[in-house]
Amino acid sequence: MRTKRGLGWILALIIGAIIGGLVGNYLAGFPPLSWLGFGGQIGMDSPLSLDLWILKLTFGISFKFTIGNVIGMLLGALTYKIL
Repeated sequence: MRTKRGLGWILALIIGAIIGGLVGNYLAGFPPLSWLGFGGQIGMDSPLSLDLWILKLTFGISFKFTIGNVIGMLLGALTYKIL
């Protein structure tokens, strides 16, 4: 039961971040709400490649956070807690 709650919590945060990012990027085009698109990116600029002759592996990860994402995550967490 505890695992299901944890997965639901993570899912609510991810969905909130995606919806918040979409709304934030859309509303960032309007001058009064341009602050919703402010944020930064962390991660690897170029992926790490490992060539093993018959197999080539590429590793990379990057996260982009904006104020819209953070607001969406907070709303997702609040919605999860209420439900």
